[in-house]
Amino acid sequence: MRSALAIILIFISISINAQTITFLEKGSASPIEGVVAQISFNGKEEILISNDEGQITSELIQAGTFIITQHLSFKSKEIRFEGDADIYLESNQITLDEVVISTGQFQPQSLKNSVYQVKTISQKDITAMGAINLEEALQTNINSLISYDPAIGNYSIGLQGLSSQNTKILLDGVPIAGRNGNGNDVDLSQIDLQQIERIEIVEGPMAVNYGANALAGVVNLISKKSNESSISASIQEESVGNEYGFSSGRHIQRLAISKTFLNRLTAKMNISRNDFLGFNGDSTSRTYEWDPKMLWTANGLLRYNGKNHSIHYKVDWNNNFLSSPGIERDNIQPSTGVNRPYAFDETYDSRRWMHQIQSEGNISEKHRYSFVYSYSDFERIKRRFSKDLTSGTETLTTGSEDQDTSAFNAHLLRMISSGNLFSNVQYQLGFELSNESAAGGRIQDGSQQLTEYSYFGSLEFVSGILKLRPGIRASYNQQYGNSLLPSLNAKVSLPYQVTFRGSYGRGYRTPTLRELYFEFVDSNHRIFGNPNLSPESSNHFNAYLDKNFNSSINLSLGAFFNDIDNQITTAQSETDITATSYANILKFKTLGYNASIGYQKSGLSVKTGISYIGRYNRISEEDSLNLDQFFYALELTGNVSYEFSKPGINMALSYKYTGSQQNYIQSGENISIAEVEDFHWMNLTCSKRFGNNLTVQTGIKNLMDVTTISTGGSTGGVHSSGPNRLIAYGRSYFFNLTYQLNFKTNQ
Repeated sequence: MRSALAIILIFISISINAQTITFLEKGSASPIEGVVAQISFNGKEEILISNDEGQITSELIQAGTFIITQHLSFKSKEIRFEGDADIYLESNQITLDEVVISTGQFQPQSLKNSVYQVKTISQKDITAMGAINLEEALQTNINSLISYDPAIGNYSIGLQGLSSQNTKILLDGVPIAGRNGNGNDVDLSQIDLQQIERIEIVEGPMAVNYGANALAGVVNLISKKSNESSISASIQEESVGNEYGFSSGRHIQRLAISKTFLNRLTAKMNISRNDFLGFNGDSTSRTYEWDPKMLWTANGLLRYNGKNHSIHYKVDWNNNFLSSPGIERDNIQPSTGVNRPYAFDETYDSRRWMHQIQSEGNISEKHRYSFVYSYSDFERIKRRFSKDLTSGTETLTTGSEDQDTSAFNAHLLRMISSGNLFSNVQYQLGFELSNESAAGGRIQDGSQQLTEYSYFGSLEFVSGILKLRPGIRASYNQQYGNSLLPSLNAKVSLPYQVTFRGSYGRGYRTPTLRELYFEFVDSNHRIFGNPNLSPESSNHFNAYLDKNFNSSINLSLGAFFNDIDNQITTAQSETDITATSYANILKFKTLGYNASIGYQKSGLSVKTGISYIGRYNRISEEDSLNLDQFFYALELTGNVSYEFSKPGINMALSYKYTGSQQNYIQSGENISIAEVEDFHWMNLTCSKRFGNNLTVQTGIKNLMDVTTISTGGSTGGVHSSGPNRLIAYGRSYFFNLTYQLNFKTNQ
């Protein structure tokens, strides 16, 4: 009896003193089976293996116990146990097709684990396309439309059939300031990609994460974070259509320097010069079909990487100078009869500074933080002057709209905490303060500003095959008051490597300072702001189905629907047909379907896609007219590249077909259909490596020689043909020479 009692007491004592530890995957919080744990305490040692719930139990696990972990798929870890029952291990599995993303994530994680449908354009893809700026990198992106404004030389992008004002452009998660707002309608041609590691594109509602104006989605540029010490220099010579020479064509030079000290402190600097000397085309005078512009970009970064924390300061500078020469005019001198011709020329000088301070790190094994403060300063200077073409003398003109300086400033403060509440529940909580101000002669009352405060939060539940993320954003706008934006995202991992992703998001876009207060008048535009605009409100739905047939082939099917009330657009003035003003329309919708397939193996990469996007037509609201509610447009894309490893040669072909777009035109009682012509876009590049340092690339851009497309034409009713839209300056050829030298980092 005494022996039995002793055994029972010993068993109870062991049970009471025994501790349980759970090993979880960092990021997904999934239990890890098969972790080999070597436990040491007070001279005693034990080796245990975690069960299918990721757990081990031992009486040796006490405060001060030393634990060493080993697992084939996770990095080894040495820790001292201090009572935390959950230990997070970091995966060391790196595959060729593994992509780590950060857009919309609680912390960086693999693309396949994201609850969002994210498209990425890698640095390798950017190089293969010969893309210098963001506009060139997005030319063949599916579900997107790039627009060009010839008056000011700007390129902008819209996603899912929505405008560029609904698409946010980010740099490391921070909105890029432009002439039309903070992050929206940014000139893509001014964003150099020299220091960009990859581009992440998330279509659909991202308002909870990035604010109300991210209705159509976000394009997030991720900067290079390599700690390698290196120096890189490149030159690129490019024809502009059939024009090339010292006084024509496009000439680009770039320099980048990176240095790491003691594996902790990294300093980077790069500068680029992009000299576009214009395109005369069919012009027989001193004017250009495409005006010349000079673009300088530079940035610098200083980053410290600690054991659990990192902090960096980054500054970006951009100067874009566009000149628009006027037509030559006769000026006969009455006294001598001599002609001293003159012209009215205009220049547009855009300057942008962007300062960022970012810090992130681990508060504990379970909790992380990130902090971002950015200040953006954008200034656009317009000058109009009379130029004596005989002497070259320039005199500023005195018209009320001839000289103007517009300034735009934006402050952004964002603080985020994220981590694990339980083994299968993660959280994110954040605060954001945004202040935007604009000043200038074309801003109503000389200056205006908007301030918005936001609190946002999300939870991510993981249960078996289901990952669910509900989120909400509560904002206060100084002019439009409170708004509450919910969202719900779901990811379901089905058998046979099939993944379903679905999302719903409520959108709410407040008018920008430009739409409210800006007055823009020149030879091509007469646009007036409207301080009585109402915010847009909307509902957005996305659904995607992905199937991996093996490690080489991926198929994706998707659909989306956007329903917007009070959409903000431009409308013709009732009293002046040459003037437009911003106005709200009752309803706007887009409905789209898309499919893509990718294949990658043994140096060959093939990506193709198709989309069919419908845009709602307001005239079709009247049932008696029996008109189609949606007009659909087709898009096709194809990107093929092949790398010949032994000779170090890479060939790449990128293609996009943009189908015709239609809309109703109503004139009195007559209704007709106007059509924007379709067009094909294709680029072909070839690059060759010489050793480890030198790369030579050559290629043809706009292989189909597209210049303009018709925006008129009619498929019925009474309609007269409309004007043409500039797309490009024709086929061009380029040659690029890049030299990069990497240095061993001092330890």
